[in-house]
Amino acid sequence: MEVASAFVAWFYDILAFFGYTHPVHPIFVHITIGLVVAAMVFALIALVPQYNRYAITARDCVTFAFISAVPTMLVGLMDWVHYFGGHLSSLFKIKITLALILIPLLGLAVYLHSKLNIRSILLHIVYLAGFVNIVLLGYYGGELIHASATPHTETAADEDPDRDPDAVTYSQVSRIMQNQCVHCHSRHNDLGGLDLSSYDALMEGGDSGAVVEPGEPQESLLVLMLDGSEEPLMPLGGPELPQSDIDTISKWVEKGAER
Repeated sequence: MEVASAFVAWFYDILAFFGYTHPVHPIFVHITIGLVVAAMVFALIALVPQYNRYAITARDCVTFAFISAVPTMLVGLMDWVHYFGGHLSSLFKIKITLALILIPLLGLAVYLHSKLNIRSILLHIVYLAGFVNIVLLGYYGGELIHASATPHTETAADEDPDRDPDAVTYSQVSRIMQNQCVHCHSRHNDLGGLDLSSYDALMEGGDSGAVVEPGEPQESLLVLMLDGSEEPLMPLGGPELPQSDIDTISKWVEKGAER
């Protein structure tokens, strides 16, 4: 396990050296998704007698999808370890399960192409199953990255014209959390048991206990792990937060961490 973790760290260090600091999985997964969709479309077109030659195109697409699915899953696991600390949340369990179903489905489609006619109902059922699978993978992938956050809403403190310009509200902190933190710390993907998608969840803390000590930023794990005073540095595996964002969070904690 240590060797695998060291390899993953080395791999992303190499990418960072060349200026690439983003997840790798999205590059691969869109290739696989495109091939599965194309295979199903060409298989349907091939049902029309004058276009039955597209059965070969469908076969080629599903074959390449089957080949690409394995490295796609591998880089997905590497992203999971690097950016999410290998935390097995419910969303990751679903995505891994769907990926483990998709690979044999694609392999079965390749095999059936060599044994059955393009008009085979069984072949089209397998195509449909593969299509539904990638739709679900796309949905849960989007849920993991984009839909985990509680939408930001303006508060009365934000709109108060007499508000102290040096004061920091939770609304300002929430914007930072939504943009930088909830990918790994949300109600659906609570890495370390920590959900940063709402005020109540933030104040509840995580597996390590409370992460905010109102009035004491130097004692608040949230601040310490953002400025590097405590390890691991957050965001995990990603670029550091701008110092201005860290200062905003620290000042909010110092002023009492009010809602």
